[in-house]
Amino acid sequence: MPATLGATTYNLSGSAATASKPGLLTSDTPNAGTTVVPPIPVQGLCTRSTNQWTAGVPGLLVPDNPCFTNNAFNDTLGPVFETPAATEPIVIHGPANVRLYTSTPAGNGMYSVTLSDVAPDGTVSRLTGGWQIVSARELDESRSRYIGDTLVQPYHPFTKASQTRLGAGKVEPVDVEIFPTRARIAEGHRLRVSIQAFDVPHLLPTLGDLLGTLVPLTVHTGPDTPSSISFGSPS
Repeated sequence: MPATLGATTYNLSGSAATASKPGLLTSDTPNAGTTVVPPIPVQGLCTRSTNQWTAGVPGLLVPDNPCFTNNAFNDTLGPVFETPAATEPIVIHGPANVRLYTSTPAGNGMYSVTLSDVAPDGTVSRLTGGWQIVSARELDESRSRYIGDTLVQPYHPFTKASQTRLGAGKVEPVDVEIFPTRARIAEGHRLRVSIQAFDVPHLLPTLGDLLGTLVPLTVHTGPDTPSSISFGSPS
C-alpha cells in the first residue's frame, strides 16, 4: 500500500471508432469530437466477463478459449480510446472514474466500460470494468471518493427518486464507477478505455427493455465536454 496517492487523469480526445481507429487518451487539452457507441447485443460475450458472471463454467468447458485472455475481438464492436505507448509505467491503484459527457435520443441507455492493457503485439488484457445506467447518473458528492479535487469513485443513489432520463438535445456527464484494481502498464504498452452499450450475458436486458436499449449513445469530448478517466497512482 503506497504511503500517499496522487490523482492521475487522462482526457478522452477527439472522435473514436473501434480499435482500428482509436481515440486518444491524453493528459493535455483534449480535442473536441463526438463518438457514437453502437448498441450491439453481443458486446461483452467474447470477454472474461462471460466467464466471471457464469461462475466459471465456460472456462471449465473450453479452458483455452481466447476470449478469456484477449479482449481484441470484443474491442472491434465499440469505440476505444488509448494512450500512446507508455514511455514510463502507468500505475492504477484502487477504483477509477470514467466521466462520459453523453447525449442520446432515447433518454436512457447503459455504458459498459473496460480498462485494458494493450501489449506491443496487440494482445488486449482486460484489467477491470464498470457499468452505469444513464438515467441513474445522479451523483452523491458527499458519499463519493476524491483525491484532492479529483473524483475517483462516484456514488450513485440508485433509487427511483434519483432517476432522471436525459432530455432530448441535452449533453450531461455520466460517471461510471470502475471496480478497484492494482495494475501497472509497462513501458511500450498502452492503457485502453473501451466503451460499449452491452455486457452479455451480464446485464442483458429483459425482452421488454431490450428495444429501449437499441439506441446509440454519443460521447462528447473536448474542452467544453471534458470526458475523462481518473484514478489513484502512487506519488
